[in-house]
Amino acid sequence: MIRHRDQRALWAAVALLALLTTLYMDVVQSTLAHWGGAYAVYLGTHVVSVLSGAAVLSFVLIANGYRRQLPVLYGIAGVTVVVLVAIYVLAKPARPPAGTRL
Repeated sequence: MIRHRDQRALWAAVALLALLTTLYMDVVQSTLAHWGGAYAVYLGTHVVSVLSGAAVLSFVLIANGYRRQLPVLYGIAGVTVVVLVAIYVLAKPARPPAGTRL
């Protein structure tokens, strides 16, 4: 349990960066692409990238005393995720050929 609330942003950033690093491994990407499709893996990786970036920036803002700016950061991150999903849905991606590297 993380008792100090300023450390929560740091640990969230570390956890999301670890997840993002794991998602970029070839074995993980090919396994997830087999289960859900390559483009879903693209989308998931990009969403985690946006969220990890927002977590790192939130830690930096909190560490420098700019806690008031967090709603703006979270709003921008939320809009970015919505736009990513909208682009994915509107593109109607076809399944890539077997052996296509992500």
